[in-house]
Amino acid sequence: MKIKKVKDYPKIVIMGPQGSGKGTQAELIAKKLSIPKITTGEIYRENIRRKTKLGAMAARIINKGNLMPNEITNGIMTKELNKPSAGKGYLTDGYPRNIEQAECLEKIAMPNFVIFLGARMPIIIQRISKRRECGSCKAIYHLINRPPKISGICDKCGNILVQREDDMPAAIKRRLQIFRTQTKPLIARYKKMGIFHSYDGEKPIPAVQKQIFRDLKNKGLI
Repeated sequence: MKIKKVKDYPKIVIMGPQGSGKGTQAELIAKKLSIPKITTGEIYRENIRRKTKLGAMAARIINKGNLMPNEITNGIMTKELNKPSAGKGYLTDGYPRNIEQAECLEKIAMPNFVIFLGARMPIIIQRISKRRECGSCKAIYHLINRPPKISGICDKCGNILVQREDDMPAAIKRRLQIFRTQTKPLIARYKKMGIFHSYDGEKPIPAVQKQIFRDLKNKGLI
């Protein structure tokens, strides 16, 4: 008798340097698959906006382009991934960023599909320097690729758009340095596990999305 293989839920990690398009792809993928998108950066920025104790710490560290301590980030992600909403799959954006965080994630909910988006330095700088965020609802815009209907004003809530402090040149360079030294070693780890998939983040968004969903389907995750 042929045993029917049980379909696995998509447990996705999306990674790459800032400006590679991973935030956009993460949003599209999570929506299409109806799984929660868990973004550490959004969690910390929300705490900064609410002026919590965690937010005060995050503001001091993140705005300089540095990473939050592993124990704090791991604690937050453990809580998020243990929620019922993540029981049938998840997508993490911005986590894990180093080996210690990867080991924590594997203990909570082992990922089965890792997306890496690459882009050249000039493209990264151009994309990030033109990025703007709504100071109220946190909607993201790009002055060239996805501009607001009215310059400087959020389409969704009508509030003013601002440039995040961690999108300033000094913070960008620091974050890229951290990515090269801490996050890139994860590539070898995920390649060895057979779950690593690399894409050209400079290609048009629909083209990259099509490739990702083709590979997810081939893996039996959708």
